[in-house]
Amino acid sequence: LNKQQVLVEAICIGGAYQTSGYYAIANKELTKIEQVLPPMTYGGHGGFDEKTAALSGSFKGRGIGDCWSGNTAVWDGKTFVRNEEHTTGSCKGFAGGAWLMPIFETRI
Repeated sequence: LNKQQVLVEAICIGGAYQTSGYYAIANKELTKIEQVLPPMTYGGHGGFDEKTAALSGSFKGRGIGDCWSGNTAVWDGKTFVRNEEHTTGSCKGFAGGAWLMPIFETRI
């Protein structure tokens, strides 16, 4: 993340079609956890994008992928700031879901 801090990831749950991770910010020596991100919120079909400094998670509601939920937090140089959450609504039987419905959005 920077010269003093790193992002640590541990896979917590591995299922048939997705995973969930545990993310924390630690000092570069890995001797102190400085921030713990909400469990099972990020990962799945997502992860950390170094170019945008965004940590995202996108999760299937069912194996066929007909309903999804997801969220994103952006590194502001000090901490991760939640900036987006969405869902595709009810599981309707077709891949991708019906539509992308924002639950929470900010501009950073």
